Amino acid sequence: MVAPTRTRLVKLGKSKAIRIPQQMLKQVGLVSIVELAADRQRIVIQPLARARRPRQGWAKSFKKMAKLGDDRLLDVLPDSSQCKMAEVEK
Repeated sequence: MVAPTRTRLVKLGKSKAIRIPQQMLKQVGLVSIVELAADRQRIVIQPLARARRPRQGWAKSFKKMAKLGDDRLLDVLPDSSQCKMAEVEK
């Protein structure tokens, strides 16, 4: 485990940046894209793989549903062809 380290905020355009030691990056698995979050008085940086990904696993679930025939729409109108013709006439 890498010991806590002090670092300085440096100016980067209109933002601020910090330098993170290589060992610390390797320890937590930070590569290139990370998620930043403000948590009370802390800034939390975490790898994207551990970050919350709202649609993670959906593709696999949809394939399984299709295979089981459980992917039909539940709110389809009885005769959707009439609706399409009505839209064309407008």
